[in-house]
Amino acid sequence: MIEKTDSKQLPTFVPDYFIIYGEDYLTITNKVEQLYLVEKKDALTLFFNTEPEKALKSFEYVLYSIFQEVIKYFMVLHDEMSIEQKFCTLIDFVNNDFAMINQELKNLTNQIATNNLGDGILPNLILNDRCRNNELFLIRLIYHVAVMLSYKKYHQLFLPIALIYEKPETLNDKLFPTMMDDQFLFTKNAMTEGGKWYECPNGHPYFIGNCGRPWVVSTCRECGSQVGGSRHKLDDKNKLLDVAKNETKTGYFIGKMNHATTVLAGERLLGPASVKIIRVLIDISFIWSSCSKYPTVSSHVLPSLVTKGLDDPRDLPNFFYLHLERDIMDLVKLTGKNFGEVVFYLHLIIKSLMETSEQTCDINTELRQYKLREQWEREFDKKFIQPILTSLNTDVQKQMEQVLSEKGIANNPLLRIVYERDESEPNNPLPHFWRYRTIVSLEHFSQSFSTADLNTKNKCPLVDKFLKEENKLFVTRYLPDIVQLQRRVGDKFLHRLEKREAANTSIKDFLDRMKTENKQESEELARLVKSLATAWSIIGEDVKKNGRLRIEEALEQQEITPATSLSYLLPSSTGDGLLITSLTDYLVLIHNSFVHAYRDRVKGSRSNKIPLRELNMSHVIEYEEHLQPLLLSQAHYSLALGQGSQVTYDFEGVEQQLMEQFIQNKPLILAEHLRFEYIREAYNLGVFEQVRHKVQQTELKKIVWSAIRKDMDSLEAVTDVLLLLDVVIGFLSSAGGDPEQKLSSYLYDVLKYSYTSEGAGPLQSRRAESALRLKHILSFWEFMSIEKARKLCLHGQIPFSSLKDEFQEVVSDKEKRQIIRSCTHFPVEKILVFLHDFILFFVRVRDAEEKDFGLRESIMEYAEENDWKLPEGFCKFPEGIKLSQCASAWSVLAVLEHSISNSYITDV
Repeated sequence: MIEKTDSKQLPTFVPDYFIIYGEDYLTITNKVEQLYLVEKKDALTLFFNTEPEKALKSFEYVLYSIFQEVIKYFMVLHDEMSIEQKFCTLIDFVNNDFAMINQELKNLTNQIATNNLGDGILPNLILNDRCRNNELFLIRLIYHVAVMLSYKKYHQLFLPIALIYEKPETLNDKLFPTMMDDQFLFTKNAMTEGGKWYECPNGHPYFIGNCGRPWVVSTCRECGSQVGGSRHKLDDKNKLLDVAKNETKTGYFIGKMNHATTVLAGERLLGPASVKIIRVLIDISFIWSSCSKYPTVSSHVLPSLVTKGLDDPRDLPNFFYLHLERDIMDLVKLTGKNFGEVVFYLHLIIKSLMETSEQTCDINTELRQYKLREQWEREFDKKFIQPILTSLNTDVQKQMEQVLSEKGIANNPLLRIVYERDESEPNNPLPHFWRYRTIVSLEHFSQSFSTADLNTKNKCPLVDKFLKEENKLFVTRYLPDIVQLQRRVGDKFLHRLEKREAANTSIKDFLDRMKTENKQESEELARLVKSLATAWSIIGEDVKKNGRLRIEEALEQQEITPATSLSYLLPSSTGDGLLITSLTDYLVLIHNSFVHAYRDRVKGSRSNKIPLRELNMSHVIEYEEHLQPLLLSQAHYSLALGQGSQVTYDFEGVEQQLMEQFIQNKPLILAEHLRFEYIREAYNLGVFEQVRHKVQQTELKKIVWSAIRKDMDSLEAVTDVLLLLDVVIGFLSSAGGDPEQKLSSYLYDVLKYSYTSEGAGPLQSRRAESALRLKHILSFWEFMSIEKARKLCLHGQIPFSSLKDEFQEVVSDKEKRQIIRSCTHFPVEKILVFLHDFILFFVRVRDAEEKDFGLRESIMEYAEENDWKLPEGFCKFPEGIKLSQCASAWSVLAVLEHSISNSYITDV
C-alpha cells in the first residue's frame, strides 16, 4: 500500500460519474458520509435491516460512495488520520454486520477502504495525492467494472467477457470478441490461380505454383515432415487443403503495445469505436482478473502471449493496463471527445449492463463458432454501444448535465468554462479550452461513417475502402523511396558484390564508406533507408501474414536498423533480400487495388501503366497534407452553449473529393520484381539472353582457346579474369555494345581499365587481347568458368562451391569406372560443357529434395526444354548416377578431358 504524501497541491476536481445512478445513489452517499464522519453505523444498519432486499441490490452504491470518500481523503481533505482509522467503522460494518454479501465484495470493500485496490499487484490502482485526473478516471473505471464482476450483476450478453474473471482457465479454447479472423484465409482464397494449396501430414499448409501438381519431395518448414510428391503424384500422407477452412485462433492474442503500429479499424461488422469499447471492457476484466486470480490467469493467458512480447507473469496486469490507456486514447481520437467524456460514456455502458442484469439473451454466449462470435458482437454493439455512440450530443448530454450540477463542479470556475456552464468574456479568449471541443480528424470521420446507414455506405464504396485500408495505403508513400533505394544500391554494387560480403556488412558501415566518397549521396541514401525502415515497422507484420511471398526465413528480421546487414537492401527471391522484395510487392498490390477500385467506381475509366523502375512520388496516392483540409471542407461544425459541439460530414462529397484529388489519373504499377545479382550468382539463361539480344554472339575456334589456355597457367589468373568478365557481362546486358569491338578496347576505352605496373593486361593473355571481341564474351566466360572448375578439380578442391551440400555427393570408384567407360560413346568435351551449364543454370537453383533424381534423365529433360541437342551416345551414360552426384561426375569427366586436351595441345 502506498502511503499518502505530504504534498498540499490540489489537482483539478474530478467529477463523480457515479451520480448517473440517480437519487438512490445520493441517498446511500449521504449515509456513508454520516457513517465515517460521526463514526456511527446506525444509519446504514437501519437502512439495510429495514429493507434487506433493496439493500443488497443497492450495496454497489455503498462501494461507489466509499470510492468517492477515499478520493476526497487523498485529493481534498488531506486528513492527518490514517486511512485505516478513517474507515475502520465502515470496514467493521461490511465485514460483520452486513453478512448477506459474498466474500469477493467484502474483499473489494476492504481493498478500496484501505487504498489497496487489486491487493497492490498493480501500483497504478493505488491512489495518492499526486494522481493526475486521467489516472483517477482510469482507476474509477476499473473499479466500476470490478464491482460489476464481483457483484456478478450484468446482462447475460456480457458473459464472454465476464468469464475472464470468473473462469479464466476456459479462455484459450474460446473465440474472443474483436480478435482478428484468420488473415491467411484471405491469402488462401486469393492465391488460387496458377497453383493449389496442400497440407502436410500434421496439417501445416503449403502452396505449389504453376500447374499446382507436385513435382518434387520437400520438407515442411513447420514440422519437417515430408511434403509434395514426385512427378505430379502427391505423397500419400499429404492432401489438398480446404481453402475455405477458417483457422482463426482462439484465446487472446493481441501482442505487446506498440504505439507505432496501432490501427484504428473495424472488425467484421463492428465499427472502429465499437471495437475499442469492447477492448476496453476486455482490458479491464483482464486487469482485475490478473490482480484477483493472478496464478490462474498467468498460467492460462501468458502462454499465448509469450511470442507476442510478454514473457514475465509479473508484467501481466501492466500489460493490459497499457492496452487500456491506448484503447481509451484511440476512442478520444475516434469520437472527438476529451478523455473525461470518453470515460463517462464507458460508465454509461457499464451502468446499462448492470441495470439489465436480470435480462437474458437469445444467443449462445459460448463463443466456439465464428458465426456465434459475429452474432454476439452484433447484438452487444446494438444493445449497449450504439445507443451511446449515436447519442453523444443529445441524450448523453442530458446525463452529463446531472454530473455537472454536482456541488464542487458547480463552484469550480475552471470546469464551468470547460463544460460551457457560463459564457466567457468576448475580449478574454481562452484558446487552450478548444482542446475539449470535438476535433475534425480522420479518426472522428471514420467513426461517424461507421454509424452511417447502409444506403450511405453503398453510395461511398471508395470512402469505405479508404477507411478500412488507410493504414496500409498510407505506407505506399514510401514506395518510390524504396524502389529508388534498391536501384541506387544495386547500381553501386552491380555484379561486384559477394553475398557473404553483403551479409557481413552493416548498413551503417556502408553509409560510412559512402560518406567518405560522396557526403551528399550518403545523406540521400540514409534518407531512403529511413523510409524503408519506417514502412517495414508499420506494415511488416502484415506483409509477413498476408504478402504473396511467404518465406519466413527471410522475414525474421523484425526491424531495419543501422546494424542490419546490407543484404536486406538488395532485392532477391530468396534469403535476406526477400524482405525488401516482399514489401515492395505488397505496396504495389495495395496501390493497384485502389486504382482498380476507382476504375470500378467510374465505369469506363482507364488507367495508364508504369514500370516499377520508373516510379516517383507523382504516381502514388499521396494524401497526408491534403486530407485534413478535405475533411474540414466537407464537415458541418456547430456550437451551442451548454450543448457541446456537433460535427456532421457530407460523405458523398468526401467520396467525390477522394476520387478527384487523390486517385484520379494515378497509374497502375507493373508488378515487376527487381533483383540484385551477386558475383557468381548473376548469370542465368535470362542474363545471357539479354547479352545475346544486345550483342550478337558467336563461338571462337578451338585453336584460339587452346592458345589462351596456355597463358592461363594459374588458378589465380583464371579467377581474376572471371571476375572481370562478370563486370563486362553486367554492363553489356544493360547497355549493349558493338559485336566487332575488341574486348581489350572495351576494357580500356569504356570501362577505363589499365595495365599493371608489371605491364600485364587485365585479360592475363596477349592472345586473348588480340583475338577476342565482344561477340565472343559469352563463349569466353563459359570457357573460363570451365577452366576454373577444371583447375579446382586438379587441385583437389570443390569445383562448384555455390551448390548446396546435397548436390556434392561423391561417386564411388565403381560409378567412376562406369562414367569413364560410357565416354567411349560420346565426345567428352561436349558433355563436359553441357554438364557445366546444366549445373550452374539448373542444379544450383534446385531444391535439395530433388537430389535423388536420376542425373541422366534430368539432363535429357533439361536439354529438351532448352532445345539443346545432346550427342546420340549420351544414352549410354550410367543410369544409376543421381543428381546429387552431378558435381563429382563432372570432376571425373574434367580429369578425363584434361588428359585428352593436353594430348591435343601437344599435337597442335
